[in-house]
Amino acid sequence: MMRQRMTGKRLLGGLCLWLAVFGCDNGIEVFPEDPDRAFNIHGYIYVGDSLSLVRVTPLRPGADAEAADDRVQNLQVISEDLVTGEQVAWRDTVLTVDDTSAVRLYYADFRGQPDRPYRLTVSDGEGRTTTATTRTPSLPALDVGEPSDLVALLRLPLTLEGLRQAATNIEIEYQAALVTGRDSIRIPPDTTIVGSDTTITPAKTTYFVTDVGPLETISRVYDTGGQLLTQGWVMNVRLSTDRDAIYAHFNKDRFEYRYNCTDVLDPPLFPIYLDSITVRFDLKSAEWQKVGTEENIEQGHGFFGSYATYEQRWKLSDEVQECLWFAIR
Repeated sequence: MMRQRMTGKRLLGGLCLWLAVFGCDNGIEVFPEDPDRAFNIHGYIYVGDSLSLVRVTPLRPGADAEAADDRVQNLQVISEDLVTGEQVAWRDTVLTVDDTSAVRLYYADFRGQPDRPYRLTVSDGEGRTTTATTRTPSLPALDVGEPSDLVALLRLPLTLEGLRQAATNIEIEYQAALVTGRDSIRIPPDTTIVGSDTTITPAKTTYFVTDVGPLETISRVYDTGGQLLTQGWVMNVRLSTDRDAIYAHFNKDRFEYRYNCTDVLDPPLFPIYLDSITVRFDLKSAEWQKVGTEENIEQGHGFFGSYATYEQRWKLSDEVQECLWFAIR
């Protein structure tokens, strides 16, 4: 029997994610005969740059794995957006597990929307149908706080507002580039007199970037350190530690550019420009909190939920960038 195999980066990424979520166990749970239940399903709607996948197996596969696979070929698997009514037909493929056995998966190449209800319908054209529903995770608002210490810049608080679950697989990405052109502005001295007090601000030269090389992404993994509070998921970005990693990425010795931004001295010619920062994280739907209940599946068994990868981007102020030893543009 010829099995359809899908190729391409998006499929590979989708299959890797499905394996990461459900593992590579090829065992099939056998359920009693039940005329009111049709299929066993394990899968999810994905919100992000990957595929939605679901594995479909018979409730009673029998001893013949080939025959069991034949029973879940050419099924009609359709997802429906319950807000817009849009329907998407899923295609099937075969994933080889441990080079010895195969898993039949159905997949859909569409991007799920945040905070949206979906229904999956699996039918064989002979009256046997299994349905499942899920609501995708909401996209939380991002609140970027002020650095805890403007000199040391040890922590920058971030809050993913409104979350009632922990964010997982958190990465902070820095988009940075080497400086290839620069100019400067000389700020003249200033004298301020208030009553009998006189404040003299010395002259200062500020350098700014006129040209940079191609932006590169430096990723930092944040597996621990966050916590779930009343306002949402709260974590701290370790700016000074990550700055050191960015300098190392560009093979620059950070000690050559050591600078205390509270000093009256002119800042050095910083070699790196920091364009922006992105936080990327995963969220799961409510079904993942109650695995085994199957309350969202009708006429079937298994698990069906939704999974999202979100990202939020922001820029640091010029003052903070200079204190972090990055060039201002």
